[in-house]
Amino acid sequence: MQTATIVAPKVSRNLTSSMVAIGSYSPSSAAIVTGLYLTNKTGASVTVRVSVWDGSNDTYICYDTPIGANDTLNVLQNGKLDLVSTWNVRASCATGSAVDAVMCVTEVA
Repeated sequence: MQTATIVAPKVSRNLTSSMVAIGSYSPSSAAIVTGLYLTNKTGASVTVRVSVWDGSNDTYICYDTPIGANDTLNVLQNGKLDLVSTWNVRASCATGSAVDAVMCVTEVA
């Protein structure tokens, strides 16, 4: 029987133009991403990229997606995203330090 464990939210602050694993998180077995939020902390619009990284390639969920000034992007829009072992969700922002990312995860073992 599988068990599900809700873990602490994974957080990355001050995203830069380099893709980074949100919260440096990669599941050891499998996980379900139940929430993914990117918040623009500045007074100007910015663009972000979000992808699923399989260890070799980025598959983009958002590509140069705008976030308005002082606004939040709900990437999954109440959907879910499955991750398998060693995969992760990565993000970047064209305007360095403008955006924070929060990812909610349930691990499945």
